Amino acid sequence: MMIRKSAWEKLTVLYVHSSADLYGSDRALLNLVSQLPKAIRPIVVLPEEGPLSERLYERGIITKVFPLAVPRLYYLHPRRVHRLLLLPFELLICWRRLRRLIRIEDVDVVHINVSFLLGPAWVARRCGKPIIWHWREVLPERGWGREILIGAAERWATRIICISNAVRRQFRDRAKTTVVFDAVAPEEMAGGKPLGLGRELGLGQDSFCVGTIGRLNDRKGHDVLIRAAARVLERFPNTFFPIVGDVYKRNYEVRKRLESLADELGIRSRIVFTGFRSDVPAIMDLLDIFVLSSSLPEGFGIVQLEAMAK
Repeated sequence: MMIRKSAWEKLTVLYVHSSADLYGSDRALLNLVSQLPKAIRPIVVLPEEGPLSERLYERGIITKVFPLAVPRLYYLHPRRVHRLLLLPFELLICWRRLRRLIRIEDVDVVHINVSFLLGPAWVARRCGKPIIWHWREVLPERGWGREILIGAAERWATRIICISNAVRRQFRDRAKTTVVFDAVAPEEMAGGKPLGLGRELGLGQDSFCVGTIGRLNDRKGHDVLIRAAARVLERFPNTFFPIVGDVYKRNYEVRKRLESLADELGIRSRIVFTGFRSDVPAIMDLLDIFVLSSSLPEGFGIVQLEAMAK
């Protein structure tokens, strides 16, 4: 990939991401664009407003918001299947807005920040721009979706960045792939256990805390953690289990199922659903043990690094 710029010109990189929350891939993107050298001019495109866009605005990073035709599993729910019908229209909007942005801002490189943003990658390809495709996910071994995404990345991407060797092993042609692990600055996780946080979350005094942080969805295995909690509480009744994170938009069925499971096991008072929290360092300080209970393979997300940094 050869991009010629004069010494006084900045390289304009367009970062395209799938959400505006502040979970793993969102925080990884925020860390990345906040620490770029001055020779790079970042522009971020998101499909919605949210905590991530607020942080980007605060840091003076150009941020645009418009539909990106993001395919989401929760669209398969009977109440939301109509969203699938809207994807072609969102793709048309994405094509027009993204193509115009690339032209007006004289974008040099397009950085796709997750594996499943097929629409924006296609637009960048049609515009003839080099594509850096950041892969953070280990896809299910079976299914047509995996073959489509891997095939598109191998054909369209100039370079594929994988956050772990497990992610890299998904590709048949690995000539374009490079493993670059996510990182956490130790100073971002500094600080002691905040006074009053346990009381705010309803935890017992001098209790032992075993918890997890992440979006509430089926692949994160929160049900596994709750079932394990029931067995732990038989021997260690002074243990609390904070589950930090929330569902995507209005996908409340996931949380209701988890709450019902805790009720069924008779441990609802010990499972603390905190909802979304932006104070991850403080939460990590509160936990005595961090658990990653994912029931499907993980690429090696940033939350493990944040736990290790504490």
